[in-house]
Amino acid sequence: MKKEKILGAIFPLPESIANRIFDKKKKIFVKFTKMNQLKPDHKILFYASHGINQIIGEAVIESIEFLEPPNVLKKYRVDLFLTPEEFKKYTKERWSEGGLPKMLVIKLKNHKKYEKPIKPKTMVTVSGRYLTKQEYEYIISQLTLQ
Repeated sequence: MKKEKILGAIFPLPESIANRIFDKKKKIFVKFTKMNQLKPDHKILFYASHGINQIIGEAVIESIEFLEPPNVLKKYRVDLFLTPEEFKKYTKERWSEGGLPKMLVIKLKNHKKYEKPIKPKTMVTVSGRYLTKQEYEYIISQLTLQ
């Protein structure tokens, strides 16, 4: 069986936080994840959970790095998609000095909020998932129907 081409990832966020990425053009997205196939120019799609449960937009990966949480706040506090309080709450249970690995830190560009949200073909889990070429083509086809 041929392996599907990965074009990026789909990550779930509470709707208000997902909207902040687009409305305030936040450039830094972080996540504790084992995804290691993401690279610059891949797409990140944002799935608004806790509400509409649909993909509301996308951005392109400009760069990727891995940092410990304290270094993320020092380096990117202003551009981070989370407030310092939200960030501390997110990292509190997932990281401790010498504990979990570093966070995936993605610098975003070319933010594009969809005119209407798109329902994905399959469920998006809490951890997110890779975006395949086939799925992205489906999403683009839904956008052209709007």
